[in-house]
Amino acid sequence: MKRIFLIFLSLVLALSLAACAETGTSAETKTSALTVNGEAASLDADGTLTITSGGTYELAGELYGQVWIEAKGEDVTLILNGVTIESSFFSAIYVKKAESVTIELAEGSENYLSDAETYKYDDSENEEPDGTIFSKSDLTFQGAGSLTIVGNHSYAIRTKDALVIAGGTYDLASADTAVRAGDSVTVSGGTIAIEAGNDGVR
Repeated sequence: MKRIFLIFLSLVLALSLAACAETGTSAETKTSALTVNGEAASLDADGTLTITSGGTYELAGELYGQVWIEAKGEDVTLILNGVTIESSFFSAIYVKKAESVTIELAEGSENYLSDAETYKYDDSENEEPDGTIFSKSDLTFQGAGSLTIVGNHSYAIRTKDALVIAGGTYDLASADTAVRAGDSVTVSGGTIAIEAGNDGVR
């Protein structure tokens, strides 16, 4: 039986994608069609937007795929400004390598993320990632927008390191625990509503 939890926190949903990094990289999407300019962000045929350099990237629009961050030793900020990311094969946002990642909800924006119920791993023995947002680095949420996250596979938010929620409005639903961190969970602001198949926060 699902458990309902209420906690302080914040986030949102949307429809077109623009990314801008310190290097001047930009990307735009219109109704599922994404164009990428620059070297720090590139879009594959399967709908994977890969970010390989630190900087600030603003996402708005619809992406039927995932965001993959592989920026070793660098800080990355994702500004969600009315974006919908739905993955049919994996996590919606996967942080494989970075010094830290900040997800900022643009003021007044509504954002939506969902993952696949069954993941397509390259290695059948692999069990990671396993959350709609999955990070191997420190993860911070902030801003004055709203975010809905649906964890069809397992977790809504999963980080192997520390998790900080400093602002935003969040509506989380998960098949397993909604929020799980390897090191610590700190909530200093925002509003969170949770519907989880297991624990709310672990």
